[in-house]
Amino acid sequence: MDPEPGEPGVLDTELDASFVWTIAALQVPFLARAVYIAVLHRGYLLDTALSCLKALSGRGKSPSDAQTTEDERLVNQQINDLRLHMARLFVRYVCVLLGFFLSFQQLRVIRGQVSWVPNTAVWSAVPTFAITGIIDMFPNFLTIAKLNMMYVVIALCLTAQLSPWFLGLEDATLMSICVLGFIRLPAVGIATRPSLVAVCNVGPIIVVSLRAVFEDAPGSFVNAEISGSLLTVLAAVSLQAGLKRRMEHGLRFSKMAENLHAASSLLNLTCDAVIELDADLRVVEHSPALAAMLLRGRPGSTLAGVDFRDFLPGVDAHRALELLKRFDSSQPGKIKTQAFSTRLLDSDSNKIRTEVFQVLYQNVQGQARHLIGLRDCTDQGSLTGSAELSDMQYSYTLMAADVFTPMSSQPVSPAMAESPAQASQPVQRNAALIRIPNRLLFVQIDMDRRVVSAASRSACLGRTLNDLFPAGGAELLESAWVEAQREQGESAAFTFAALDLRLSTSARDYISGALQAVQTEEGTWQLMLLSKIPPTLLTPEGSSPGTLPPVPEAANRQRSASSEDSTGYVHVQF
Repeated sequence: MDPEPGEPGVLDTELDASFVWTIAALQVPFLARAVYIAVLHRGYLLDTALSCLKALSGRGKSPSDAQTTEDERLVNQQINDLRLHMARLFVRYVCVLLGFFLSFQQLRVIRGQVSWVPNTAVWSAVPTFAITGIIDMFPNFLTIAKLNMMYVVIALCLTAQLSPWFLGLEDATLMSICVLGFIRLPAVGIATRPSLVAVCNVGPIIVVSLRAVFEDAPGSFVNAEISGSLLTVLAAVSLQAGLKRRMEHGLRFSKMAENLHAASSLLNLTCDAVIELDADLRVVEHSPALAAMLLRGRPGSTLAGVDFRDFLPGVDAHRALELLKRFDSSQPGKIKTQAFSTRLLDSDSNKIRTEVFQVLYQNVQGQARHLIGLRDCTDQGSLTGSAELSDMQYSYTLMAADVFTPMSSQPVSPAMAESPAQASQPVQRNAALIRIPNRLLFVQIDMDRRVVSAASRSACLGRTLNDLFPAGGAELLESAWVEAQREQGESAAFTFAALDLRLSTSARDYISGALQAVQTEEGTWQLMLLSKIPPTLLTPEGSSPGTLPPVPEAANRQRSASSEDSTGYVHVQF
């Protein structure tokens, strides 16, 4: 007599219509949202479906596809190498597992006990044990090209184990779970494509479904097999995604390590000291070379943890901070480089003119690191010319002046086309002084400090480059300074046009003039700018009521100039 629901120890399993309506009320919003998302992303879903069909049909992108990049091929090759290693481990694992299984069956036979596993299943394990043992002894027999074939053979063997000749219905559910945990899930690491795993798991579902129809197999057997197949496919997809992410991550940091090693080797060849700074610009490890450079090599002292700005004078610390932090908002994961000039302070408060070479990268933990090369250029030529050389986009065009052209290439005037005898005679002239309106602007710039050291207008004194020449003008002067350093100073002269000059918030206009490197009494080089002041900057109020044309229009105005006006100029871009 079957127990009735409600009796002690018997749980009620009958559900009424209220359950159906409750679940339906919860399902409606979820179904509506699913339909909305499907319609909204129908293009993506269609592309995904087509990609799956191509992968299942074998026409998808393979590791040898010509359209794949070299990095993708390398990643796929590394994944396949790892899968080959996993396949050899799987073979050894199966060999050991079958060895224990057959040993237990031997003990049962010796003790006269009856095995709960059918004899056909036990005998089928014998050749499998022998084959796996041979492959384990000769691992080179297994190659990448044979991985998919090996997985297909394993899948066919597991499908055959579910047939009536190898498995009875009374132990079908338990056997299906055991095979899933011990064989099917570990084997997903062999197949090179998750689509192959999905196709091979269709066979067991078909066999179990046929047994459920013709042999009245229990529902738990069918449910266990379907759940196991879905879990196997999910494990294959997850493993592929994890391996790909791991290999791409390793490849990216391997390239960064190679680039960093190359940059470090180059800095060690060209610089006096190489240090590493953390994200807060503090020295990571003590540097004996830097300590000797700054006369801080006292016994027991260390530079580890010292802020890099403590090595700089106060006037240079702010600018150095801006330059070192300029890449903070850029895309992570790539190495950025730049170079600029500054001054360091030693323990005796002496200012050392130094070139700074910066390499910004991320370590394995994803933390920002600054590899800094320091080169003392006090008594030797500068390599950077106080320029930031990393990916600068200048708003103006720098042009070499006529004075930069050799005199032999200049047109000769009739007055100069005289005989050598006439040309050698000095011309008698009387010196004269004529007063003219002061419409000239003279500015002398200390490019190491990026500050105006002398000027004919008091409004320019002490101003920084970015403040006096906005909208890319400072970068133009930096590029001229680089060229001047390359030309050894005295032979470098340039003209410029449409340079944005801002004397104050209301006095701003474009100027044109000339640039030349000049040497001071102390022996240092500075940049001299000479220009004619436009009328808008001569008025007390500054610029006229008209608005200042933007820089692109000025650039267009330069491009629209006649070819006659631009004759003799050479465009230099960095």
